[in-house]
Amino acid sequence: MGYPCVIVVPKGAIEAKVQAIKGLGAEVIYCGTSSEERRKKARELSEERKMIFVHSFDDPKIISGQGTVGLEILEDFPEVEVILAPIGGGGLISGILSAVKEKRPDIKVYGVEPSESNCMYVSLHEGKITKLLKTSTIADGLRSNRPGNLTFPIVRKYIDDIILVCEDDILKATKNLLLKAKLLVEPSGAVTSAALISKKIPGKNKKVVPIISGGNVDLEFIKKLLDKKGENTR
Repeated sequence: MGYPCVIVVPKGAIEAKVQAIKGLGAEVIYCGTSSEERRKKARELSEERKMIFVHSFDDPKIISGQGTVGLEILEDFPEVEVILAPIGGGGLISGILSAVKEKRPDIKVYGVEPSESNCMYVSLHEGKITKLLKTSTIADGLRSNRPGNLTFPIVRKYIDDIILVCEDDILKATKNLLLKAKLLVEPSGAVTSAALISKKIPGKNKKVVPIISGGNVDLEFIKKLLDKKGENTR
């Protein structure tokens, strides 16, 4: 659209993501390791440069836009019984929950979080937004230390449950999608597949739609993934 854009990313951000951002013409600024640090920096920059601040997930338009994923599932596969969605800060699943549960409350919607970065799971069990002191997961797109102020109430109202997946199963799922399904998926997008292969979905013989969100991986990661021994795909 020709508008200037600045994206604040964490130190050590995956190079494939950084290059994709730059390729679209945006300026990249590195800041800290937590989402809280990046939000603070982005707000400061927006004030300094007189630009509009856009939250990565806790924004009504972001949530609404991602809710169209849920609507497309209902249109393309109306017989769906279970939907699995990745959870970081909750933007994606909030939109999907709002769209799906208002139309088809009978459909089960489960969120999937890495066990090493589970702010939404912890917050739901605490009954309030809870900040994690530390997150560490290969699923870098889901590294959020707290749910959003907008996303948490939506998730608490509609979600059926949250499934936690370990790092090993996330990597196995990423490899499985690459070799068996011929899909290049980043670990953050593979968590729903990890929930499937680890057999953590309640009930049997259900019509399940796992949402795969994110394909930004670099060649070095793929090489390391394929070089790992003793991890047969399933």
